[in-house]
Amino acid sequence: MRASNTRVDEVVKIERIIKRDGRIVEFDPEKIITAIWKALKATGRDDRELAERLGLQVVDKLEERYAGEMPHVEEIQDVVEETLVENGLYEVAKAYILYRRRRSEIREIKRLLGVTDDLKLTPNAVEVLRARYLLRDEEGRITETPGQMLMRVARYIGLVDALYWPEVYDREGGQPERKTEMEYGDYHPGRSNLNRYEFEMLRRLYNRLGAEGRMRVSFPELLSLIEERWDQLYEETIEVFYQTMMNRYFLPNSPTLMNAGAPLGQLSACFVLPIEDSIESIFDALKATAMIHKSGGGTGFNFSKLRP
Repeated sequence: MRASNTRVDEVVKIERIIKRDGRIVEFDPEKIITAIWKALKATGRDDRELAERLGLQVVDKLEERYAGEMPHVEEIQDVVEETLVENGLYEVAKAYILYRRRRSEIREIKRLLGVTDDLKLTPNAVEVLRARYLLRDEEGRITETPGQMLMRVARYIGLVDALYWPEVYDREGGQPERKTEMEYGDYHPGRSNLNRYEFEMLRRLYNRLGAEGRMRVSFPELLSLIEERWDQLYEETIEVFYQTMMNRYFLPNSPTLMNAGAPLGQLSACFVLPIEDSIESIFDALKATAMIHKSGGGTGFNFSKLRP
């Protein structure tokens, strides 16, 4: 493990640290330098070299006090404050202390909301996720973190790509009709470890495309291909979409965040219902409207086929 680019040949004696939640992670001195640099910039001193010198002083003190041990992240931050004061950087130390206090307040707010935030979101964002998007169990307890929610969405959307692999999908629709009755209980989880709702989504789309003569393989063969190519599917599709959402370059609509990989599975917010020129079709549309509204969707109507 290296201390920083300015001391690449010296091995840091501290290998791991203890996070606030008890997790043990690899010690990264660069994070100390970055934190000091941010405190310097907050006081009008954008000096990366000074941040590196101060960061290395902090590392030296940590090695002296905790060599062979695992310091707690709070202990590391205490040493950062101490080092800033010793160097006469009182305004910088004040900025760093205020930053720590603010982060502590945010963590307490999130704790009171009952959400484990693994994406370092604002309290307002966490409250919105808690109230509307994060999955809950039958007792109303939140069962996922914001990061797990995004991975749930990325998996559900990314799995669809497998249905359009060239050896699976026939663009011309020249295959015999295919349909599967396979149940989730007959599925043997592999590396993909599909949950019930992912499995049912794949089965539903397979049957729809199979009825159009577009499926080249059986449903069990599709599942086998997913297992064989899981690493590729995950790295090239699922992980890419996850990172896109995590970095807030793009976020899907509310129904997708709420329902992907969940019991309802409804990803669309709005539906357009065609109405034929008959009383039966009109009342069928009303029934469909009621069902869509019941599940949280909105509706529009195509009246173009009705007589004036």
